[in-house]
Amino acid sequence: MISIVIGTNRPQNLTTKVSLQVEEIFKKKKISYRVIDIGKLPNESFTKQIYVQKNQQLLEAIEQIKNSKGIYILTPEYNGSIPGALKQFIDSWAFPDCWINKKVAFVGLASGEWGGIRPVEHLQGIFSYRDTFIYPKRVFIKNINKVFAENNNSLSKDLLERLEKQIEGFHQFCQLIE
Repeated sequence: MISIVIGTNRPQNLTTKVSLQVEEIFKKKKISYRVIDIGKLPNESFTKQIYVQKNQQLLEAIEQIKNSKGIYILTPEYNGSIPGALKQFIDSWAFPDCWINKKVAFVGLASGEWGGIRPVEHLQGIFSYRDTFIYPKRVFIKNINKVFAENNNSLSKDLLERLEKQIEGFHQFCQLIE
């Protein structure tokens, strides 16, 4: 099973819209997945209290990460990096159970021209440090607001094809690497 992580807790975000289309690809390809939407975690999941005691929903999300064969992270770019909520979610994961030898793939999205390359690079640094296997094919979605506006609240055919290739490759990567 692959965990799809929606990497923001901002209300009415576009990352969730992208995730819905990613889920359709997973279904079409008959790839087992579960979604972790950090926006649905309780607010106390993003306070210093998690270092003392984690709430039940956060514990369940961490357990899902631990039991996943792969982690597929969709991250928006916030101020040139990853959202603070995503970083805190990642910081709550158990080491080494959620980290060592996990397979990870990334999708970055941004309203600007660089398509979320900065947050993906920041995540690659974090995940490399924790000895994960990073799938090299990343997808970057630039001008996300414009993309949705021009395609009736959907991704373009080209972007959907790139996501499909990435997801197929990542699924194979997860099967091959132990």
